[in-house]
Amino acid sequence: GSNNLTPTNNPTAVLGKINFANQFVSASSQYLSIADNVSLSTGDIDFTIAGLVFLDSKAADMSIACKFTTTGNQREYFLHYQVASDRFVMAVSRDGTAGSTITIAANSLGSPGTGVWYFVIGWHDSINNTVNIQVNNGSINSVAWTFGSFDSTSTFNIGSIGNPTFFMNGRIDSVSFWKRTLSAEEKTFL
Repeated sequence: GSNNLTPTNNPTAVLGKINFANQFVSASSQYLSIADNVSLSTGDIDFTIAGLVFLDSKAADMSIACKFTTTGNQREYFLHYQVASDRFVMAVSRDGTAGSTITIAANSLGSPGTGVWYFVIGWHDSINNTVNIQVNNGSINSVAWTFGSFDSTSTFNIGSIGNPTFFMNGRIDSVSFWKRTLSAEEKTFL
């Protein structure tokens, strides 16, 4: 589509899982971003975000993709590696504030390794009122959530939370965003 992201601090193109990926170095504060727009904004709707991730380290929290800025309470959603739980996580905020965010960890996968490709997919299901995460087409982790997602003014970022912080140290490939949930067959295909 027309959502071409702008690189900050020169992440590099390297061999990815599918053709090329972006290599991010957290110490260099590298990420990709685009301003808020209607095609990446949510609300109480179905939406899915997915990407291929290759962690070079696990020493800190690292963002895969998000519209999530703590400044000004502009939290919306994020797909992330969380060091405290040592898990990939999906989070959604109902009103943009810190106390209104639900996070679900990919406990079915457990601790991800470094130097390994993972297909991480997170989604909000507005019909069944759940937030979900799945890795490598494995078992789904799900939590009840009746509030939808806040439609923030945050930028859409790959490799960083919108502040910017939580820089990725590794590769990210083939990030996709849909305003719908994917079928089991689509997730298996991806």
